[in-house]
Amino acid sequence: MTFPIHPLEFAIGFSIGASSLRFIGALLLAIVLVAIMNITGVEIIYLTLMMISTWLTMVSLGFYIGLRLKDPLSVMRVSEVVGLLLTFFSPVFFLLDMIPMPLRVVALASPTTPAAVLMRNAVGIKDGLDILPIHGYLALHIVYLILFTVLSMKYARWMEE
Repeated sequence: MTFPIHPLEFAIGFSIGASSLRFIGALLLAIVLVAIMNITGVEIIYLTLMMISTWLTMVSLGFYIGLRLKDPLSVMRVSEVVGLLLTFFSPVFFLLDMIPMPLRVVALASPTTPAAVLMRNAVGIKDGLDILPIHGYLALHIVYLILFTVLSMKYARWMEE
């Protein structure tokens, strides 16, 4: 089946539609952060950029998974497992420091880890490995964004041909 639009446009449009209710939660979180943690405008802009870039990374990863697996049921099953792994088993809801040291390095394999560490540090919560400076987390976050975007775009072009 062919679509009248490019697959990347379809993926972004679909993910914006599916995520529209989550934007309300993000807005409420921002209000709470401003009220409780006294964060500044610069920190709000930084957090917003981090949330958008993390969202784009996950959209690209999801699009790639959807392109690789043909069966919609398989896509749903795999996306549930990947979502669980990236959210609950990587340090999103807990500090990276809470994981035993050998596993902290392994946790960096998750694209959500650098984003979580960067966002925590932006609001004054010290987190991360001492051996990796904060710029290293930013670089790793950008690498994940570029990697998953390029993978999904390349595979989408290959599927078109």
